[in-house]
Amino acid sequence: MVTNPIDYVVPLGKAGASGFTFHVEVSKENWQELIQKIKSKAMRPGVALKPGTLIEEVYPL
Repeated sequence: MVTNPIDYVVPLGKAGASGFTFHVEVSKENWQELIQKIKSKAMRPGVALKPGTLIEEVYPL
């Protein structure tokens, strides 16, 4: 898990990644911006949860 996943979207997109998975725990504040940026680089967004995180945490996604 990284603490600022948005910083990795462009480099991974340039490297040819087709998807980008991020932990919801570190992206609660800016998940909409992160998903838009992922999609703008032609990647599919994915969400990961740490053990113990309630599934309700991702309902807004």
